Amino acid sequence: MADIPVMVPVITRYVTYSGYCADCHKRVRSRHPEQISQATGAAGVLVGPRAKALAADLKHRLGGSYGKVSEALNDAFGLQVSRSGWCQADQRLAETARGVYQELIEVIRRSSVVHADETGWRIGTLSAWLWVFANQEATVYAIRDNRSSDVVVEIMGEKFKGILASDCFVAYDDKRLTDWLKQKCFSHLLKDLKGMEESKTGRAVRFAQQLTILLRAALALKQKRPAWIRLLSPSAPRTWKHNWMP
Repeated sequence: MADIPVMVPVITRYVTYSGYCADCHKRVRSRHPEQISQATGAAGVLVGPRAKALAADLKHRLGGSYGKVSEALNDAFGLQVSRSGWCQADQRLAETARGVYQELIEVIRRSSVVHADETGWRIGTLSAWLWVFANQEATVYAIRDNRSSDVVVEIMGEKFKGILASDCFVAYDDKRLTDWLKQKCFSHLLKDLKGMEESKTGRAVRFAQQLTILLRAALALKQKRPAWIRLLSPSAPRTWKHNWMP
């Protein structure tokens, strides 16, 4: 039988002292190294990092409201925090992570290849867009109220030197990105060519058919790449050309 053990919140009391400085005549307070705030009274109750992380996960990954997050943590762990308290905790987490976020953007800007995409999003009742820029090392998300190339330039910078991999959306082909190296999604290209073949006539249909054959041949060649690598390696036999050339 698998079950979850009973979890009880760990409450830590910090005892600090305050007094007036004899030199500057201002009140000073002692501070414990684990304190994240020097608030006192009703505002002196702090929420620990594990509870904040779980609340943020419930809110942003699983999509619960602050009210439901408050109820879930109260019911499961007896942790009594208001919905406004979790909202303020989220704001502090965002400020804490801002420096790391900028570092991730710099990693993306220095990358040789970056994959980008966007999808619909909601900010309360307002429509927005969730953008993602990723490689094998890092992923950067950006929520913006528009779907224009301004977001691409904002995140990637104006002097991106790598390859931008994306679908065929027009934002990735803005004139400001003319000098960028780009790789378009084969699946989107094949889908567009199929639509052209079904809706157009004459030379447009022949163009779509010929380009489709070319792209599918390129995909087939990619699958044979390991064989090419073995034959082109320095240790390959000198007669390798005869295996490929008539």
